[in-house]
Amino acid sequence: MEKLGTACQLRLVVLDIDGTLTDPAGDITPPVQAAVTALLRRDILVVVATGRNLAEMDQVWEIWPQLTRIVYSNGAAITGMGQPLDGYFQGIPAAVARKVYQAAMAADTMPEIYANGKIYVEASRWEKRVYYRAQYLEETTPGSRTPIPSLEAILSQGDPRIEKVNVFFPCGDHRLTFEAANQGIGLRTSHTIQGGLEFNNPKATKAEAVAHICKVLGIPAQAVAALGDSQTDIELLQWAGFSFAMGNALPDVQACAKQVAPPNSQDRGRMGHPGANFAPLPPVKPRRTYPAK
Repeated sequence: MEKLGTACQLRLVVLDIDGTLTDPAGDITPPVQAAVTALLRRDILVVVATGRNLAEMDQVWEIWPQLTRIVYSNGAAITGMGQPLDGYFQGIPAAVARKVYQAAMAADTMPEIYANGKIYVEASRWEKRVYYRAQYLEETTPGSRTPIPSLEAILSQGDPRIEKVNVFFPCGDHRLTFEAANQGIGLRTSHTIQGGLEFNNPKATKAEAVAHICKVLGIPAQAVAALGDSQTDIELLQWAGFSFAMGNALPDVQACAKQVAPPNSQDRGRMGHPGANFAPLPPVKPRRTYPAK
């Protein structure tokens, strides 16, 4: 990735976390850390765009505390240093989230609600997370879930600011059946690699959130490079001036990117590859700096 900043006049690089920044073990390795830090030192704005919630971001904040913007919950919101930014929020109304929750509880599933920067899950279902194939959540982001007796307590709050709803299943067939049964609910659905199902506001996409950031900062899409691997990265990869799907991404994701990078199991290859084939971007004005007040 270090070549990204030298082969063209980039102003912003957007990076997914899981499957892109992280290796198959879920770690952000030292070579990857160094490559992203090199971009930041060149005054290239780095934006992390992830399906994660703020409760799962400790690893990222510890490595790069200087990040000014993070798009989280699949584009539902934007944050910087743990605080909401730019007045941007594309959440789910509580009444609609309740429909997903009730359907999930009636089925043999484990729902969780992303709200107010936290992730809430019913304690009785969380105790059976291995059965619902969700044990990896505690392994990759320990302590990120907040078990409570009933998610109705969150849904009944005055303004819960619900970012998204996740549902986990004991097998893949259950996911497909549940998704088909809830297609008319008016929410966008996406599949996680681990077998879960995510529900978002249809306007909550990484592409929309990054486009909002670029509008605020005056950065054209042609000066943006994006890297990702999942279904929720597709619109972003299509929108950015330069885009790279990871080699570990599904074929439909790779088909939407302009180039394919090596898989996340190859540190040197995946972080050095993208810039190697970049064509020069049109001249772009440098970012304006302001004197300290």
